Amino acid sequence: YEAQLATNNVDPEVKFQYAWCLTHSKKISDLKKASALFEEIFKEGSEELKRDSLFYLSVAETKQKNYCTAKKYIDAFLSVESTNVQAEQLKAYIDKQLKKDGVKGMALVGAAAVFGGATAIVVGTLVAGAALGFALKRRYK
Repeated sequence: YEAQLATNNVDPEVKFQYAWCLTHSKKISDLKKASALFEEIFKEGSEELKRDSLFYLSVAETKQKNYCTAKKYIDAFLSVESTNVQAEQLKAYIDKQLKKDGVKGMALVGAAAVFGGATAIVVGTLVAGAALGFALKRRYK
């Protein structure tokens, strides 16, 4: 890939293989590069490469925990190849993660509301106490 890139003439199949290798990395930078390459391949490649790029875009986005984006890609892939077992399994995993993240998100919002309410009570109590203190100080001067 690098040699072809240097000549500014990269075969889409070679680009696909390189991007595929990057999806096996644990580095986020490699996964982002894989996503970018698969997007390029989707725009310029053959129909087969476009279809496969959608699947691996979903894989790369899933590994980056970008589940909404991954779901968009896997849904597009399944609209073309609805009986692909691997894609169905990936979609189930993505849906599970989205649900789990949704529950976590609701818990965080709830915790923030409780914390915010508790903070408001504490601040309100301090302000009321300070006002009472000033009032009493004035009265007994």
